[in-house]
Amino acid sequence: MLPLFKSKRGLSTIIGGIIMLSILFTVIFQLFSLFSIANALYHEATTDVINFDQEVIWELREVEVSCTYLGNEIFLNITNLSPMVVNILHLWIINESNNVPIEPQPMDVNITIPPGEITTFSLTLSVSPSEVLIKLVSGRGNVFVVEPEPISGLWFAYYGSGMGGGGRGEDNSSGNISWYPNAITVVIHDERPPGNEVWMYKIDIWNENNYSNTIYTSNIPGFGGISVIPVPDFGEYFLMVSFRRGNSNVYENLTESPIEVILGPDSPSFTIWIEVS
Repeated sequence: MLPLFKSKRGLSTIIGGIIMLSILFTVIFQLFSLFSIANALYHEATTDVINFDQEVIWELREVEVSCTYLGNEIFLNITNLSPMVVNILHLWIINESNNVPIEPQPMDVNITIPPGEITTFSLTLSVSPSEVLIKLVSGRGNVFVVEPEPISGLWFAYYGSGMGGGGRGEDNSSGNISWYPNAITVVIHDERPPGNEVWMYKIDIWNENNYSNTIYTSNIPGFGGISVIPVPDFGEYFLMVSFRRGNSNVYENLTESPIEVILGPDSPSFTIWIEVS
């Protein structure tokens, strides 16, 4: 009977060893898995930080902001030359004399600029634009500071006559406004009170050398918009501006006849100012 007892005791030892090895293997496997997951998360977090830092530098280098003003109204132009979407979240108006914000809180603008595009918007200030700096803050934390520059020279002014065809206003002169070289800029300012329906505007431009282009834009009532139309060369161009009411599919002429624009070395740019009332 003694040999049988020893045999059972030896078998129990072997089984116990197998169980201990299984437990040990399971613990080691779990520790290895946790280490692998932690390592992967660490590398992922490190990569995200590196990518974010690169995006911050890229955005700061590839986003251009300019600002002009007429009276108390400023026109901001944001050009996104990067391959990323840029989000402008806040706008500060800074008193240039003491570097203190005019308002205690920034203005939430939430502007999204797709890659390779230009976004423009206008804002009416309670103080003279010549006395302030405009500070924009992006979603990546970059800060863009720009000083508004006055719009100089004369411009075409068209005033909608009940939007029934439109008519040329009192200012019947033209001039060169050097916002953009080799380009025609159309500023459409909607004087209607906020809350009115949004209208779509169509800008047709052409010349006698088989060049033509059509730009569509829309403005929120109470605000202005800028459309910059690059042209291939100096010379004579013609523009017609029309508008579409609400959900209508019919465009009505805002300018009674084509506007003639001549660009040359001494006048490489031209701006047309349109007020909608």
